Amino acid sequence: MAWNEVYNIKFADIENNSWYIYIYKDGYAGTSKSLTAAGNPLKFEITSEEDDLFSSINETKATIGVINPSSFSLVDLYNENDMTYKVNILKNGTTYYTGYLTPDYSEEYTLTPNLIQLKANTGLSLLKNLDYLDASGNYYNGRMSEATILYNILSKIGYT
Repeated sequence: MAWNEVYNIKFADIENNSWYIYIYKDGYAGTSKSLTAAGNPLKFEITSEEDDLFSSINETKATIGVINPSSFSLVDLYNENDMTYKVNILKNGTTYYTGYLTPDYSEEYTLTPNLIQLKANTGLSLLKNLDYLDASGNYYNGRMSEATILYNILSKIGYT
């Protein structure tokens, strides 16, 4: 299958940088829909489960604010699987962030249009729930270089 665009969001920041947010779904066959960015459309947060300020690997989460045009119009973004929707964020045409929507979509019962926040993560936190198996479902054996091991791990979350 291939990742196809489901939604896109375009906005400019106060420094006149162009931002594009694309939300993809594997195997999607419909047409892409444009969403309107909220007043504070994008926020990044670097999180760490450790107290070490110099930790080398940290999860970066993105919060995407959009205007919801009608009640439950974005309910399709809720899914029980972690890697159903892929997010690519570009700043001035260059990839700035890649991750996956967190499947915890919620919406208040208020008049529309209203603000909703979509949350994304890089996928690093998902690795703890994945077994380190090869494509055949077997455990790796033998010796491998560290680069090969890192490549195999990152391929589990779509970064290779």
